[in-house]
Amino acid sequence: MMGLALAPARPYHWDKSTKRVGAMPKGSDLLVRALENEGVERVFGIPGEENLDVVESLRTSKIELVLTRHEQA
Repeated sequence: MMGLALAPARPYHWDKSTKRVGAMPKGSDLLVRALENEGVERVFGIPGEENLDVVESLRTSKIELVLTRHEQA
């Protein structure tokens, strides 16, 4: 019987600026960083399971998340 090799939850990479191994950023972190670079100040949306990573990345950024009640608000 063959054993299963489990991959790490987040892949690691060599960070040239700090010269050490670190976790690769998630796609949601890269998206929020791009929005910050474009000067976005606030985002409107509804948190849900599909965008929970984006909401968490927004929580730690300077961008304000404005919660709406539903899609028509």
